Amino acid sequence: SDLRRIVVKSVDGTPVYLEQVAEVRIGGAIRRGLQTRDGKTEVVAGQVIKLYGENSSTVIHRVEEKIREINRILPEGVRIVPYYEQKSLVEACISTVTSALGQGMVLVVAVLMLFTGGFRASVVVALAIPFSIALAFLGMRKFGLSANLMSLGGLAIAIGMLVDGAIVFAENVDRKLRENPDRSRLSVVAEACAEVGRPVAFALLIIVLVFLPIVSLKGVEGKTFRPLAYTVILALLGSLIYAFLIVPALSAYLMRGNKKVGPTFGDRIIRNLERLYRPLGRFFVRHALAAIMVAVILITLGGIVGSRLGSEFVPKLQEGTIVLRLTMAPSVSLNESKRLTMLVERRLMKIPEVRSVISRIGRGEVGAHTDPVNSAEMYILLHPRETWRVRNQEELVDLLRRELGEIPGVLTNFTQPIEMTVDELMEGVRAEIAIKIFGEDLETLKRLGDRVASVVRTVPGAVDVQVDQISGTPQLLIRPNREKLARYGLNVSDVQEVIEIGVGGKSVGEIFEGLKRFDIFVRLKPEYRNDPER
Repeated sequence: SDLRRIVVKSVDGTPVYLEQVAEVRIGGAIRRGLQTRDGKTEVVAGQVIKLYGENSSTVIHRVEEKIREINRILPEGVRIVPYYEQKSLVEACISTVTSALGQGMVLVVAVLMLFTGGFRASVVVALAIPFSIALAFLGMRKFGLSANLMSLGGLAIAIGMLVDGAIVFAENVDRKLRENPDRSRLSVVAEACAEVGRPVAFALLIIVLVFLPIVSLKGVEGKTFRPLAYTVILALLGSLIYAFLIVPALSAYLMRGNKKVGPTFGDRIIRNLERLYRPLGRFFVRHALAAIMVAVILITLGGIVGSRLGSEFVPKLQEGTIVLRLTMAPSVSLNESKRLTMLVERRLMKIPEVRSVISRIGRGEVGAHTDPVNSAEMYILLHPRETWRVRNQEELVDLLRRELGEIPGVLTNFTQPIEMTVDELMEGVRAEIAIKIFGEDLETLKRLGDRVASVVRTVPGAVDVQVDQISGTPQLLIRPNREKLARYGLNVSDVQEVIEIGVGGKSVGEIFEGLKRFDIFVRLKPEYRNDPER
C-alpha cells in the first residue's frame, strides 16, 4: 500500500500516484531450482514421498493408478512419465529372495529323500517347510511386518533349520518302527517322540535365543535387521509346533516299520564317514595335546584372516540406478548451474550404457530436499544389463567416471538413490565415509581439510574425495583508485558502470569484453579453444 501511494508528480497541486499509472502487486518468488533432461530442455518434475510406516509396494501401486487416471485428462502433448521409482528395485529384491527360497526348499527336500531312504519319512519332514513358512506369514500379518528383502531373507536363511526338529522325530520313529514291528504303531510313535522331545525343544529354543539380540538393535541397524530376526523366530516357532503336534500324527498315519529293509543311501554315507572319522578320533583321544595344538592353530589362523576382512555386514546393494552429484562454486547463478549441468548431461548421453539423464538443480517449491542452486543431483537411467560393456554396476561407475572426465570448477560424486539417503541419515553427509574435523577457526579447518583430502586421495579404492565448502565464495574484487581516476576526469560511478556491463554479464564473452576495457586480455589454453563446451 505504501508503494501504491508514491507520488510520481504533481499537476496544479494534484498529486499523481504510482497506482494511477502502474500496476503494483506481489510478484513471484525467487527461483531456487529447476529440472533438466538429457541435456536438451527443462522439464517439470514432481516427487511422491510415502508416509512413515507405509508399505512401499502398496503406495507405488496406488500412485501408478492415479498417474494413469491423470494422464487420461491431460491436454494433448502433456503427460506424466515416471523416471525413477523404487518398484523395480523392490520387485527385483523380492524376486531374488523368493527364487532363493524356492530353490532352498527343493534342495532340502531332495537331500531329505536321498538320505532318509524313504518317501514317507521324507514327506513327513518336508511338510515342515510350508507349515513353518505359513505360520511365519500369519505372524508377520499379526505384527505388521511386510514381505520385503530382509523379512523374506530371514526365511531363506532359516530354510535348513526348519526341518531339524522334524528330522529328529521322524528318524527316531523310523528306527523304533523297524526295531518293534509287532508292537502297536501308535505306542511306538508316542514312545519315540517322547524320547527326543526334550532335546529337540531345547535345541530350537537355543537357536531362537541367538536371534533375540538382533531384536534389541536400534537406529538404522535395527530398522534393517529386526524384520529378519522376527521372521526367523516366527518360522522356528512354527517348526517347533510342527515337530511336536504334526509329526507324531503324520508318522503314525504314513510311516511303516519293515525290518527287512536294507541300509539306506544315507546309512551307507554315514558308515563311510565313520571309517574316516574313527582313526582320527582315536588318535586325538589318545594325544589330547595334539588336539589342543590343532585347535589353537586354527583359532589363530581364523583370527588373522578375520582381522583382515572388510567390516561391512551386508554386501552393497546394486540399485540399478546411478546418481551423480555435482557441486559447483557457492556463488554460481542458477543459469550457470543449468548450463554446466546440461553440459554434463550431454556428455553422459554419449555413453552407450546410458538411456536417459534427469537432473534436479537446487530445490523445488516443497519437498524433503533443500539444496542450494550450486548443487545438482543427476539420475542416470541405464539400458538393460545385457547391453553393458562391463560385468557389473561397480565397473560401470568406473567407466562413467573415466569417460565423463573432469569438469572445471565442478566436484563430482557417484552414488545411488537409496544409498545416498541412508548415508545422509547416518552421518549428515552424502558419502560412504566422512572425516570430521572440529575446531573454532574456519581457515584452520579449511587448511587441515585440504591436507586430509590430499592424503585420502592416495588411499587405494578412494574416489570422489571432496572437502565441504565451509567459508568464502569465489569473487572478483575491484578497488578503484580515486586519485588516478581523477587524473582522467572519471568518477567512481563511471567505473562501476563499466564493471556492471562487462563483468556482470551472463556469458564468458561479455566478461572478456569487460576485461578488455581495463586492458586485461585473456588467452585460452589450446585444449579449450576447439571445445566450446569446456
